[in-house]
Amino acid sequence: MIRGPYRSISPAKVLKEVEYLTAGGVKEIVLVAQDSCLYGKDLDGNVDLADLCRLIARVDGVEWIRVMYAHPAHLSDDLMDRLFAIDKVCRYLDMPIQHISGKILKKMRRHSKPDRIKQIIKRLRNIDKSISLRTTLMVGFPGETDDDYKKLLDFVEQTEFDYLGAFCFSPEEKTEARDFSEVVDSQLIDERFELLIDVAERVASRRAMMQIGKKQKLLVDWLSADDSACYEARSYRQAPEIDGYYKICNGPNIHPGMFIEAVIKDIDRAEL
Repeated sequence: MIRGPYRSISPAKVLKEVEYLTAGGVKEIVLVAQDSCLYGKDLDGNVDLADLCRLIARVDGVEWIRVMYAHPAHLSDDLMDRLFAIDKVCRYLDMPIQHISGKILKKMRRHSKPDRIKQIIKRLRNIDKSISLRTTLMVGFPGETDDDYKKLLDFVEQTEFDYLGAFCFSPEEKTEARDFSEVVDSQLIDERFELLIDVAERVASRRAMMQIGKKQKLLVDWLSADDSACYEARSYRQAPEIDGYYKICNGPNIHPGMFIEAVIKDIDRAEL
């Protein structure tokens, strides 16, 4: 009701925009959709997300392609394999799972099951053990028990997502969930949220610290807003604006849009 039907922009139109962006110096293309994995299902020509990325990779000037919001219900093994066989596709994936309890996923109508979600993550890390994973979770959905919540916490601890966003359930008008019984107490929802964030930040910090001492290819974005002597730059592990950045000391040959190699000296765990 809110989103309307899924509609794929034609490959020709996407490529035209990519060419326009690269002509202006853009090096990274970020693909965002309500569900990126469904791209092309409504188009003639048998083109899917991997096919689109392969076309984009051929455009002069494109260096990185980043996929956001890949729904696990539609992320097949074949799509993963073909997608990450493309050199210019960043070893990064934003895959919102919302929960890991089968009961809660079913009530949410997420059309993905815990075992399949775990299989996908295992396959992604088999493709590239250093792949960077982002997800989104919800706490406090009606009917979420202590056991459901513990499954979620344990899963986050074991999976070690690099980046994780979380939010609390809130009833929306004209949705089935608004009328569900077994409403979770608001104070308990807040407590679960805070604990989940604490666990996620601890895990993400541990993952980030592993980058110290490593040489990374970084894309220079712009001058730092809080330090004009530095530039902000990102590795393939970081989507723009949401996953943090590295500070690079100003140099005579550094400018936005260029790639540099740098050794990571330290991580600000508060900012990641």
